[in-house]
This record gives sequence, structure tokens and C-alpha cells, in this order.
Amino acid sequence: MDQETLRLLVSGLLTAGAGIGGVLIAGRFNRKNTKDTITAAEEQRNRDHATEHEQWLRDRKVEAYANFLAHTSAIADFIASGQQRKGIDADQLSALVEASHRNRITLLAPRHISEASNDLNKALTAAARAARSHPTPENTALYQEAEDAVMRLKDHIEALMRADLRTEPTPTA
Repeated sequence: MDQETLRLLVSGLLTAGAGIGGVLIAGRFNRKNTKDTITAAEEQRNRDHATEHEQWLRDRKVEAYANFLAHTSAIADFIASGQQRKGIDADQLSALVEASHRNRITLLAPRHISEASNDLNKALTAAARAARSHPTPENTALYQEAEDAVMRLKDHIEALMRADLRTEPTPTA
């Protein structure tokens, strides 16, 4: 082998080595970039899923809270109007609200709201019983106490629900 051939051979080997080295380096960077892209896409998918779930849950809470408050307000107004003295049973109405809406509140709401809804239902039942009793000064005082408790609890649960939906700050007890 003469020197010219040796030079061509060495230069060809160096060129091939540089090409292979370049391919390996580029492949390593591409692999890393591909992994980063896949990881970022998975994280974005998880964030999107969590956001969609939060929105779905909030929508269900809004519906359950609105139904619960509408029905309990109707019962409170019904009791306050004295219509149950005309033979309509407010306890039955209260039981219907509790059966149809409390379960959704229990399922969707945090424990403190679920407990407050139970307290409100109990107060509504007590107010209905007091309103049905024979009108004496003692029964009238019991009725007024029960009606005040209903209004206080109704305001409190509304505030708790607004805080849970993040439309107002959390109320202090």
C-alpha cells in the first residue's frame, strides 16, 4: 500500500466514524425529545381529564344543591304559610325532599354539607310538627323557635354550598 491509498483509507474511515458518531448523537437526542414529548402529552391528558371531572362534579353539585334548596325553601314557605293546618301533611313533604334530594347531597357534597342538610331536614320536620300542634302560647313559641332554626340553618347551608362551589369564601361558624 502506498501512502496515497493509506491516506484515502484513513480519511474514509474517519469520515465513516464521524458519520456514525453523528447518527448516534442525533438518535440519542431524538430519543430523549420523543420521550419528553410523550411524557408531556400524558401529563396534559391527565390534567384535561382531571379538569373535565372537576367540571362534571361541579355541575352535578350545582344541580343537587339547587334542587335541595328549592324544595327545602318550598317546604319552609309552606310551613310558614300555615297551609298544613288545612290537612296537608308537611311531614310527608319533608320526607319526600329528604328521600329524593338528600341522597344526592350525601353522594356529591362534602361531609359538612351533608350533615348540615340533615340538620335542616330535621328542623323542617320539627317546624312542621310545631305548626300542626294546637295553637297555645307554648306551642306558638316552639313553632317560632323551629321556624327561626329553619331559616338560620337554611342560610348556613346556602353559605356552605356557595363556598363549596367557590362562589364565596368559606363561612365561619
